[in-house]
Amino acid sequence: MMVLVVGDYRTEHAESMTSAIRRAFGRDNDLRTLFVRDVISAKEILSDPDVEPLRCIFIDGAAAHVEEFIAWMRGQEQLFSVPIFALVPHVCDQAFRETNGYGADDTLGDRDMGAITRRMAVLEEYRTSVRPPITAGNVVIAHSDQKLRRLFGKTMRNAGFNLIFASDEAELMNTAEVSPRPKLVIAEYALTDGDVFAEIERYRANASDTKLPFVLLGRGSDFHNIATDTGPVDVVELMSDSAPPDNLLFLTNELLRRVFLSGKADQRASERLLYGTLCAFRHAGDLSSAYGYCYNISFEGMYVKTFDPPRIDSEIWLEMRPPGEIIGVHLRGTVVWVRLPDNSRAVTVPPGFGLRIDSNACPPGDLEKYRASYKQLRENRRLYYPVTI
Repeated sequence: MMVLVVGDYRTEHAESMTSAIRRAFGRDNDLRTLFVRDVISAKEILSDPDVEPLRCIFIDGAAAHVEEFIAWMRGQEQLFSVPIFALVPHVCDQAFRETNGYGADDTLGDRDMGAITRRMAVLEEYRTSVRPPITAGNVVIAHSDQKLRRLFGKTMRNAGFNLIFASDEAELMNTAEVSPRPKLVIAEYALTDGDVFAEIERYRANASDTKLPFVLLGRGSDFHNIATDTGPVDVVELMSDSAPPDNLLFLTNELLRRVFLSGKADQRASERLLYGTLCAFRHAGDLSSAYGYCYNISFEGMYVKTFDPPRIDSEIWLEMRPPGEIIGVHLRGTVVWVRLPDNSRAVTVPPGFGLRIDSNACPPGDLEKYRASYKQLRENRRLYYPVTI
């Protein structure tokens, strides 16, 4: 079993990383750590059909062509599920946005040896050769960019979908009559020159499903064009094609849930909203924090993406910037559920943890600011979260 580290690291830094990787399993193990300077060398090694199995990859988040390299990996059968950790010199919002956007599974500081060890420990039982069963039906992914088709395909395959790809409008329309019919369509906004919502209705008619959910991928100008459109927005969502691929999981869950609840009462206490930002969390009373990336928020709590989640029932202190705010807030709560990396079953959220806010334990001013920001985001969600990364 091998761990591949991609980046131009000095000898003493590489030795520290090797020790941190091996520390997770003790000294008596056959785990090998291989360092290569660039993605070209890494691709040559991984293209060898006899390459030894990979546990994971650590890669310099600023390495040349890293985005293309990750997309290439997600198109290779033997590398499809290998966890990829981006290493950055300074953990910040921008670093998380960029590395999550091009498909890294998690982001950590390149000098944080404890974080490296903890992620290796989480992967002890993880098997990269396993694929989750197909339980969710067919999903169509239509985009002119092969790189994005691969990234989004990896996310949806891990969610239990069977993948059907299209690269242009004609191919997309031909998928409407596949058997069984698609459960979801993820399509590039600019794939058609005509009225997008008219094309959606035409596709739905061909698929004999008037409520077939769509996720439209595009850029800010695309969203501006349809922000006030009166089309079938009840089962259509918008997402920036530079957003983290994991955002598709959230939008997929919400769309399918919306179809399921059509005409029924929603039992949730408050709506969950897609919102991404850096957060620092620690056990109550601790002085040092770990870092994660906020995935979605509600009035009562949030979900944080990380391969290093605390245990269920842990009391956690957390800092983050609420939507629209420059100054962060300090919140306190309890971990109510955890998802560890597991590709033996279909997943509906990335690895991480759900935090329920303890209203009585939080500083009142911070809690008020968080909840006011949540309410504002909810009111403006058609402007905010479709393009939030």
